[in-house]
Order: sequence, then C-alpha cells, then structure tokens
Amino acid sequence: MLMWAVIGIVGLAALLISFRIARRRSLSFEGYKARRDAEFQRQEKEMDAAAFRMPSQERLHIVRAGLEDLLRLADYPEGYSLDAPEESKARAESILLHTPDGTLHLGFVSRESLPPLQWRSRSVNCGAHAAPGIWRVWNDEHGEDFPSMAALMCRMNQFLRGGPLFEEEAPEINRRFAGHMPS
Repeated sequence: MLMWAVIGIVGLAALLISFRIARRRSLSFEGYKARRDAEFQRQEKEMDAAAFRMPSQERLHIVRAGLEDLLRLADYPEGYSLDAPEESKARAESILLHTPDGTLHLGFVSRESLPPLQWRSRSVNCGAHAAPGIWRVWNDEHGEDFPSMAALMCRMNQFLRGGPLFEEEAPEINRRFAGHMPS
C-alpha cells in the first residue's frame, strides 16, 4: 500500500511538472515561430551593436577580404588589381581598386573622422558618436555612398561582373539642377 502511494505521488508530481512546462512553453507552431523571430531580432541587434563599435581599420580589412573573394569568383578579370596602403604609413583610410578605366577608392567615412564629444577614461580617450558611418566609392569624376557594407559588396559584385558601378542620373535631374550646381 505504501508503495502505491509513493508511485502515485511521483506520478502526480511528474504530471504537474510536465503540465507547467507545457503551459509555460506553447507547443504550437505559432509559438515556436514567435520565439524564433524574437531570437533572430535579438541576434540582429547584437550584430548591429558590434558593427557600430568596430574600428574603421577592421571594417577596411573585412572589405578588402571580400573584394579579394569577389575578384577570385570573377576569375580575376584582366586589368583589375587590389591595393591597400600599408598600415605603417599614415593610417590607411581607403582601399585602392585598379581597373582598366582608372583607380577606384573604397573607404569608410565614420563619425570617428569628425570631432566627437570627448571624455577621459582611465586607459583611453573615448568618443561618443551619434550615428554609424557610410561606405564611399569614388574616382576622379564620380562618387557614390552606400549605407552598409552589404550594399557596397553587392554593387562591387555587379561591377566586377560587367555592370555599371555608378548610377547615372536621369536627364531630367541633370537639366533641373544644371543651373544650380557649383562648378
């Protein structure tokens, strides 16, 4: 009789524990999807925060590695080569891509280049920056800005595969602003 009472109490405890677990976690597909989406959003926020804190030099190293991969995937087109100023020189701020049409500069323009609000920390000078930077591609005649590294790499992939690098402005825009453009 005592053995049946112990088995009953253990069974009831197991039933209560499993009921609480099932109630706390919805076992439906919608509940799983909601938890998964929330986890993805949390991870994306962490990645954005990490990218915001990344130094400009590290960003340039990542883009250089990506450009090397794009050149390799495009079977090293004739006349294209990649060059980056040495780190020992005065802080390399851009990557040089030599093309048959001339040299392209790829750079990251951040709030680091502007004078930030400064304060002293125990070990380093710290700065407060209000917004993330932008990626810029330019040559002697044209230039274009990209909001993210992904947008820059997509455009460079199109360019290395024969597409245009710079978006041409519509003739209507050129005519409209022709008299107001500084020379």
